[in-house]
Amino acid sequence: MKKLILLLIVGFISVSLAQEFPVTSDPGVFYQTNPSIFDREEINFRPSNLQIWTTLDQMELSERNNSIIDIEFESSSTLTETFKNITTLWNSGKYEEALNLCKSIDEAELNKISIGINWKVPIPAINQANWGTDIRIGTRDSIETVSLAYEKSTGNLFAVLLYQENDRYYWSMNLSTDGGSTWTETYTWASGPKIISASATVVGSYCYVGYANDAAPPDGRLRRFNTSNGNIANFPDSSPFITVFTLGSTDSVKQVVLNSNQNYLNNRLYYAAVTKSDSIKMYWNTPTGVVYNKYISTFIDVSEGLDLSWNNGYSSSNYNYYQFGSYVTKTNGVKFFGVGSDTLKQVGSFYSGLVGYHSSISAQNDTITAVFEYTSSIYQNRYLVSYNGGTTWSYGLVGDTLLTSEAPDIAAGDGGVGIIYRYYTSPREGRFVWRPMAGTWSTPVTYTDNPPYYNKPAIEYLGNKKFGVVYLSWHSPERGAFFDLNNMLVDVDDKAAEIPSNFDLSQNYPNPFNPSTLIRYQIPFQSVVSIKVYDALGTLIQQLVNEEQFAGSYELEFNAEKLASGVYFYRIQAGSFVQTKKMMLVR
Repeated sequence: MKKLILLLIVGFISVSLAQEFPVTSDPGVFYQTNPSIFDREEINFRPSNLQIWTTLDQMELSERNNSIIDIEFESSSTLTETFKNITTLWNSGKYEEALNLCKSIDEAELNKISIGINWKVPIPAINQANWGTDIRIGTRDSIETVSLAYEKSTGNLFAVLLYQENDRYYWSMNLSTDGGSTWTETYTWASGPKIISASATVVGSYCYVGYANDAAPPDGRLRRFNTSNGNIANFPDSSPFITVFTLGSTDSVKQVVLNSNQNYLNNRLYYAAVTKSDSIKMYWNTPTGVVYNKYISTFIDVSEGLDLSWNNGYSSSNYNYYQFGSYVTKTNGVKFFGVGSDTLKQVGSFYSGLVGYHSSISAQNDTITAVFEYTSSIYQNRYLVSYNGGTTWSYGLVGDTLLTSEAPDIAAGDGGVGIIYRYYTSPREGRFVWRPMAGTWSTPVTYTDNPPYYNKPAIEYLGNKKFGVVYLSWHSPERGAFFDLNNMLVDVDDKAAEIPSNFDLSQNYPNPFNPSTLIRYQIPFQSVVSIKVYDALGTLIQQLVNEEQFAGSYELEFNAEKLASGVYFYRIQAGSFVQTKKMMLVR
């Protein structure tokens, strides 16, 4: 972590970080400043003149001996047995025989195949001594997109990198078993057709990767990896991959996004895609299934920037939607939708004509927070938040507001919500802000050792108020992937959180509330703490805390889903300190 960023407009920034405003049909213009010319660069993939089998031909003997391959081809191919023979020959060490068999196949057929390479001994990241505290992921550069997934029972991290190398297209699976301190590449997938998108998520004992390319027919596919070691794993029907959906010949896939309910039941995978027909296709299944169920979706105005978030803390008796999504529309607005039953339902539409390329969304109980690029007089990041499950919304500004800020991503958990984004200055910086689920945002801090590239980074909540981040470097290497750990409990110099100088019980937020609210308090030294909730008649409703705690600042959630509207009181006793505050539940 690094030093706190010094802000020139301290007074204005502190207000912007603390205030939220009702959303109106006219968002208004806050700054009469010419927008910066940001360096978003479209990645122009070069047409490949080399057939994909030459990936194997160019491997060193040590790489060949370290590889186990499988070949992905069209199910209608007449060369099924030939491709199986190539795979068998290679995996038994008969490399030249396998390559000679490749050379005998018609070029048109070879252009359609893809090759998966599982490394027997995972490949470690190259020496990263010159990269400060950020950790290099893998050995690849020229990366287009990154995806980060977290398996909470083991703490293992998975980074999927989509990249181009020697006129060919790849994505790789990378594993960290020590919280991001070291990484190894366990698998790479090489494609003849251009890879459009790749995304990862964890459910059950597997990390899944969804991907699509511009092959015909256009479809969305899925592979999975063991969360223990990052090795490729077949599906229950013994297939190395499954096809989730196939589009018509006039359509194609623009983006793939995976999500799961790992934090709830840990038994469902969700696969969504944006298509060339400007629609969202979304499917779900359990880890044991191979045929995916389709949701009903009527959205036909989707441009890009699709994101999904499971509603952490979801309960069917309390909330209408177990999942939320966001996307950028064809008219450069931002839209949000909820997923309930078998239908996607719109819960918000804002800022037509004023939204950039990226959107991201998070959900915790009934609090939904989304962030996006706002493009009026200057590029900045705005967020929209709903404290009642998407019924009403407010907006605010994220972090820096007087210079270009862009490419945001968001994640939420029981510790709060964190946002990362690129701050456009020289040198460019990646910055991080956080807060509890409501209230004032932290001062922006720099988390990058390298100037970050424009393409969207990835952030995941890792528990215990920690966030994992993957971003792309601007140079040295160009578009290399780096990992950083952001911690809400420490400042950017990695010092321990400050010990409070006095006892305090804060006013709950939000207030009034429905059905949940946050209660914060602080204790200056180790104490036995009791926090109780009473109704207006003084009847004890619930004991929230009754234990000895260390000195520090604390936050807890009070859920009043089974209580009637009215006035309630919460009371803290810690040693000789006693304080009571009033809160109001409004149904």
